[in-house]
Amino acid sequence: MKLAVVLLSGVALIGAAVIPGVSADGELLASRFPPDRHTDRTELWERLGTIASGFGNMYQFEIVHRPEMRSHPYEAWFFGWAVEDCNPGYPGCDAIYHARSDRLDGGWEIHSGPGQWSTAHDASEWVPVVTADDEIYDEWHNGDPTVACMGGRYFLALSATGHNVDGEIFGTPADTDGSLQVIMGATSSDGVHWRKTEEPLLMYQPEIGRPRTVGDVYTHGAYARPSLMWDEARWKLWFDYWAGDKGGVSLAYAECDGRFEDPGAWHILQGEDDPCLPDWPNPDVVKIGGLYYSYSDPSGYEDHGWRGRKLAEAVSLNGRDWVVLGYMEPPPGIPASHVPQALVQCRDGRRYVYLTYANQRGGDPYDYRYESIEIMRREITDEELDAYRAMLGG
Repeated sequence: MKLAVVLLSGVALIGAAVIPGVSADGELLASRFPPDRHTDRTELWERLGTIASGFGNMYQFEIVHRPEMRSHPYEAWFFGWAVEDCNPGYPGCDAIYHARSDRLDGGWEIHSGPGQWSTAHDASEWVPVVTADDEIYDEWHNGDPTVACMGGRYFLALSATGHNVDGEIFGTPADTDGSLQVIMGATSSDGVHWRKTEEPLLMYQPEIGRPRTVGDVYTHGAYARPSLMWDEARWKLWFDYWAGDKGGVSLAYAECDGRFEDPGAWHILQGEDDPCLPDWPNPDVVKIGGLYYSYSDPSGYEDHGWRGRKLAEAVSLNGRDWVVLGYMEPPPGIPASHVPQALVQCRDGRRYVYLTYANQRGGDPYDYRYESIEIMRREITDEELDAYRAMLGG
């Protein structure tokens, strides 16, 4: 059975979608949770609690599992402002930090200097592992880390932002060309000491020296939020960009046909006026049983710039054509949760996807800063995979 996917105002609709044989709490997943951007899937998830807090503004907690590391098999990279806005004392503004733990749902320690680790609930001693440099595309923001491990090496894709050709910070009177936003790469042998690529892996050339714009976005540019995967014997990368009237902040896709560190080997296969998925900011992608699952925090759920964005889930056969399955509400008492990062794990013969996300402070006036990072999970059954595969025509 192959069903047509129709995009209407950025919403994925499945004509007469019926997904038999997928159970959730003993009931058919299809009848209770029909695939649609506005289907509430919150009750499918089990919340496991807070794993980091006590910071100024931190998010995108990217976890990697390395079972061969017996004492701390879980490592993570996340970014933002540890204590004060823009991390005074370090280059640039946003910076990337490193964490480790012996389990997923707690016990996290944060790198605090050579050989030093401190609690994940007091940021006063945290020390970043990646900070900005002095390039026109990398002098302000380093963040959105996505990490893969292969052959004893760590591979990092990150978003970087510079002040562009004029060297002036966006929003200041002297700025004429806004920011320059790119995807950088880096490699490491220990997850702490990183060597960046000599040039961006991906950069939209017309963005160099471009005119200043409202919101500091430039159509087909503003590359950010990468999601890196080694899959089918090559590097794959999903990221968001500004698609303008084709979907705002949307999902694009690139592949590497050579060495990870070689910018010339990276090619964008889908984006510009043809996004993989419109209105899909802060994407993360994992592969589960041959299907690709993506997580994001799209808008349109409430009449509020921040609360109107919610965690959401989508599925794909090929990583380029997607069906949005639905969204998840923030925890009770939390105004908004954003920036999801996924990890697939098998426990007691069952397959789970774990999702970290950051909770905003909110209030009135609304504080956009994130105050805590939590984790939740849901089971992915073989029946679900079979049904979604059939729905997608696989």
